Amino acid sequence: MTLPSTVDGRADLARPELNRRPRRRRGLVLLLFAAGAFAFAGLCVAGIAGEADSPEGMAAFAFMVVALMATLLGCGLLVLGPVQLLRRIRVGPAWLVDPVDPGLLRWWDGRLWTDHTNPRSPDVVALAPLVASNRRRRLGGAALVVGGLVVAAASEWVASATVVPATDPDQLSSPLPILVMQLVTPALAAAVFGLHLLLTLTDDPRPAWHPDPLDADRLRWWDGLAWTEATAAR
Repeated sequence: MTLPSTVDGRADLARPELNRRPRRRRGLVLLLFAAGAFAFAGLCVAGIAGEADSPEGMAAFAFMVVALMATLLGCGLLVLGPVQLLRRIRVGPAWLVDPVDPGLLRWWDGRLWTDHTNPRSPDVVALAPLVASNRRRRLGGAALVVGGLVVAAASEWVASATVVPATDPDQLSSPLPILVMQLVTPALAAAVFGLHLLLTLTDDPRPAWHPDPLDADRLRWWDGLAWTEATAAR
């Protein structure tokens, strides 16, 4: 195929969008996590009010630090979410599937569709779309969620079971519960990251050469939206 010049741009046709659906879903999940972070910060603020009269005030200080971290995390996610929702991937000049007639290739000049078209083979039109596999992502996400929650729950139980009450106000309790409780934060962070993997989708395959579904000895070009007529030897 020759590469045509830009003539008679078709502004009435929808512009090609690559990887739109996964990014939208990822943006919504980030906004959901932002709301969760702000809600968690609110709970920590409530905890500060309840511990303000404690003798050392250490619990109130811990709640304040956690609330600040949760607020900063929520602000960051509140910025990243809309970016994922609104960001577009620019498609360069290429032959792409006609948005009106899947049996044709239409030249996209990088800004507009042109009137230049070429027919597609019926065999290529009938090929199933190339879809990214989410199986490994989901298995990893499930493992992180389960493992993080188990570690967090076990740490909480061990810490409460090993608390040594101090009979003397100046006597320090055993440091073991404090050390064990430090595992809760990274464990919950791992569980949240695993939940993010479970709720989001991997990006659709980018334009590249892939094994030809019609001939295992060839490669066929996937343009990011559909299979094309271009083939090459493996």
